[in-house]
Amino acid sequence: MFKNSYYDARSSTIYLWEQIKGENMFTEIPWVPYVFIPHEKGSVKTIHGNPARKRHFTNYSDYNIWIKGKQDIFEDRVRPEIQFLAERYHGIPDIDIEVPKLKTYFIDIEIKMEVGFPDTREAKEEICLITIHDNSTNTAVTFGEKPYNGKYKDQKFFTYFHCGDEETLLRRFFNFMHKFPCDVISGWSVQFFDLPYIINRSKKVFGNDDMYQRLSPVKIVRTWESQDRRREEINIDIAGLTILDYLDLYKWYAPEKLERYSLEYVSNYELEKGKVDLSEYKDHRELYEKNWDLYVEYNVIDALRPSQLEDKLGYIKQVQALSLLCKSPMRYYHTMTQLIEGLMLTYFRRNGFVAPKFIGGTQETFEAAYVKEPIKGMYDWIVDLDIASSYPSAIITLNMSPETYYGRILDITEDNVIQYVRQKKFPEMHILRDNGSKILFSGKRLDTFNDALENKVITVAPCGSIFSTKQTGVIPAIERQLFDKRKDVKSKMIKMKKSLTSLRDENLKTTQEKIMQQDSFQNALKIILNAIFGVTSVPYSRYFNVNISEAITSCGRQTIKAGERAVNHLLNKPNDQIVEMLNEMKQKI
Repeated sequence: MFKNSYYDARSSTIYLWEQIKGENMFTEIPWVPYVFIPHEKGSVKTIHGNPARKRHFTNYSDYNIWIKGKQDIFEDRVRPEIQFLAERYHGIPDIDIEVPKLKTYFIDIEIKMEVGFPDTREAKEEICLITIHDNSTNTAVTFGEKPYNGKYKDQKFFTYFHCGDEETLLRRFFNFMHKFPCDVISGWSVQFFDLPYIINRSKKVFGNDDMYQRLSPVKIVRTWESQDRRREEINIDIAGLTILDYLDLYKWYAPEKLERYSLEYVSNYELEKGKVDLSEYKDHRELYEKNWDLYVEYNVIDALRPSQLEDKLGYIKQVQALSLLCKSPMRYYHTMTQLIEGLMLTYFRRNGFVAPKFIGGTQETFEAAYVKEPIKGMYDWIVDLDIASSYPSAIITLNMSPETYYGRILDITEDNVIQYVRQKKFPEMHILRDNGSKILFSGKRLDTFNDALENKVITVAPCGSIFSTKQTGVIPAIERQLFDKRKDVKSKMIKMKKSLTSLRDENLKTTQEKIMQQDSFQNALKIILNAIFGVTSVPYSRYFNVNISEAITSCGRQTIKAGERAVNHLLNKPNDQIVEMLNEMKQKI
């Protein structure tokens, strides 16, 4: 399976890093993205059931120019790497995916600062230390300006290069990265501090000699600036490596919000050990001048702690599981539209479909979650009502998908819609069709609609969105598959855990690794299961349709309200069995 991929649009080439039966492989593959066009003899179908065929292009420039302004095309504007990965790996069943072993470098740098915090753009101060912690071997390599004679000097896990000056230090670091490439670069704030500073400092030290390009095994490193609402950012793309900032990973995946996100605070919280104590020195400059050995050890620990966090939390493993499941590069771990793009393309390739055209639109608001207004007071009993996989269940039950969406009932409240669905009979009404036309349903047209509802040919969400059930929609089909896969994976995990007591040595270690992989996989399935709803609600997704989005949330709202009524009825007028159960619970408290 793949570890990394990079698409060079100028040469129309995919650079692919794979691991096959434990062997690392690198391949350059000439490749151009493609689209599908309607064709009566096409071998594949659109999600609406119409035949289509693939249209090829000579190079990426031709592809990019041709698709602009075209209306009757499908699967346009897919990120090239995602389309390529789905095409190449869709034939491998998810359960049989060979999980490549990643070499991750956790990096930390130290700057010879005079005062304050260094500016990554200016990069004025010299870099005096760089440590690389390799989590695949649990070893550290440090490049430093001064000789080191501290407690790590003769330890097998530690290698120190005395470089003498900054230029030598940077040159040795870049040569090391190129000669011994990794798969992932991580560290605490490595994406927004360490790497930008290293690259910008390299530009100052080496001038026109792009020494920093050696960070990539194919010497392709792109940098560009962007600005979001929070901060200006320097973006970095290193061909062959994935940058996974552990600070961002922790904020994204950690179940609890912390008051601070410094490495010191998080390490103490998660590992019960922090950074090296520097309290006897007023600042890093004094440490640099008075105790170089301690400064090196401080740098080494700062590279080690994120690696130890990964050993405990496994967030990089989680990212890899999502990547392999969705056939999407690891850097998209927090971009659900790209993950689900890859997931959907993989499903389409396996089932002879093509993705719909990317239409987009304008962001629209709609009613989402239901939050009960609290009733003040003291209570003997409080019930927490939780609905497992509420949104995926609604999608499957009502067959919600772009190609099954018919239209939306207007001018009828949710409560009345629910009432009419139960009765299988709607009164005269207007329906807004998916093509934008407004149609009055009365007389024979209304009778036909109610007959379809009675015979379960259509479903109606509480908000009034209508879906056909003549064929299973692609989104419900994928949700059902994810449900079933997660069930199978968890079942296998349980069996493997039960076998641990009878295993020893290498067999025990191998099984424990497989359990960790399966746990990451089932978590990836859970994340994607619950995230599919989101791609219907954002205009930068090809599955954007707020009528589907609100159909899903309206089911969630009404299910919670119905559950609340049922629980209140049950506990306010409990039968003998409930009373007995409550009394038993009281005795245990």
